[in-house]
Amino acid sequence: MYSIRIKVNYLLLLMGSTTFMVTLRSWYMVYQTFMLNNGNVIDTSTFIQSLSSALFSHLPFVNTVPGGSFFSVHGSPILFLLLPFYAVLPSFVSLYIILNIVNYFPSIPLFLMAKKSLRSEKLAFLYGFSYLFYPFIYTYPFEVLTLFSGLFIFAFYFYTERKWVQFFILFALSLSTIEFSPIVGAFFTFYLIAERISKKELVLKRSLALMLKSYWLEISVFLVSVIFFLIEKDMISYFSLSSHSVFSNIYGTDPFSLKSIINGITDDPQGKLNYLVLLNMPFLFLSFLDPILILELPWLLVTFISVFGPYWDPYVYYASYVTPFVVLGFLKGVDRIKNMMNSKAIKKIFQLSLAINVLVWVAVDGLTMFYSSPVYPVSPQNQAYSS
Repeated sequence: MYSIRIKVNYLLLLMGSTTFMVTLRSWYMVYQTFMLNNGNVIDTSTFIQSLSSALFSHLPFVNTVPGGSFFSVHGSPILFLLLPFYAVLPSFVSLYIILNIVNYFPSIPLFLMAKKSLRSEKLAFLYGFSYLFYPFIYTYPFEVLTLFSGLFIFAFYFYTERKWVQFFILFALSLSTIEFSPIVGAFFTFYLIAERISKKELVLKRSLALMLKSYWLEISVFLVSVIFFLIEKDMISYFSLSSHSVFSNIYGTDPFSLKSIINGITDDPQGKLNYLVLLNMPFLFLSFLDPILILELPWLLVTFISVFGPYWDPYVYYASYVTPFVVLGFLKGVDRIKNMMNSKAIKKIFQLSLAINVLVWVAVDGLTMFYSSPVYPVSPQNQAYSS
């Protein structure tokens, strides 16, 4: 008897799985919309109106909700980049396709980072495949801030590869999504410094020139983040005629009022703690073992001082400011403990993460696709609305 050995190309398998997930999620959201079952249609329609007004009427991304130019409320330079893609198919269909591509294809750089770190294609595949089922990849509604997560993961991959041109392009794109993103970007500077401290590489040089040469990355990241924040702040000020402050976009709190901050801290602390736990649970809280946890802090701090409930609802897209660091933190955490464990134990960690992600995805997202499936006929009431 001869045994047949089939060599699996794990990268191609992951690419196929990712393409399938992009197709599935895009199809689902498109048909949900056609079947009048999209509860977040207002969010998506804001961007349809904004992009369409710029494309067809040459207006500054005008919409009816909240009204006027989108830039009068939010600074999102990335809309200019999205415009030519939207022009190919000016519809909500193209927006969902873009959103799913950006948010699911980070599985590939995650695979490549894990393969390089662990020298195992099987474990790298488990990692990338687990990401595809992470229940907090936000595929609806279309929101520019949800693009931050995928873009940052790509940027982080190029950072690990020391490919600086690609890193700064992707980093800049992630910062261009909305005005809060540069704040997270600035915290990346603190992460880089913490990495140096953990590796005992933080050394003060004798001259300013040597300091600039040694810490050029940290300085550049911070400066780019500040520049993008100022650009987006000024966009809001210009298009709102200085009537809208960038700081008022932190709903449910006044960051300059101690009383407001205290009110936020005392509002549903258990719910906010549950939010932190639920987001990190599928990847076993391993981000807590690495300085990358610093990057989860900006949004978590916002949630803890706010009284705006959607901020700490894990099924609302605001968690896009936390999820990339949960996922990246899993691999970084494994890197820190792998020398204390054998290969079988490490494999079990990856298998456990995959199992949790799949189970939570099925319970939260997967089953929803069946009991609210767009293949069900439209109700007579909805038919009346659509006629």
